[in-house]
Amino acid sequence: MEHFTKTPEFTIDTELSIAYLRLSDRRIARQEILEKDTLIADIDADGNIVGFEILSLARFERLIRRTGFAVPEHFDRDTVPAALLGFVWHSRVPA
Repeated sequence: MEHFTKTPEFTIDTELSIAYLRLSDRRIARQEILEKDTLIADIDADGNIVGFEILSLARFERLIRRTGFAVPEHFDRDTVPAALLGFVWHSRVPA
């Protein structure tokens, strides 16, 4: 059974300072707050990640910088998804 879309969908609204990375076409059953007021994971009924909501690009950028990741000078459509996935991978997978 395939849960992921063929191509992840990324949307960003710099005026509202929000973004969404959708990884699956599955229905969202619940949400998990990964970082208060900053980052939420949308999860399906089987516990798979459907997508990530960035509630504030500015707070997300500060969060990424605090973790010590190398980040570009400015977040944009090309750099946010990589930073998001790197952060989630680093914070969820034991070293």
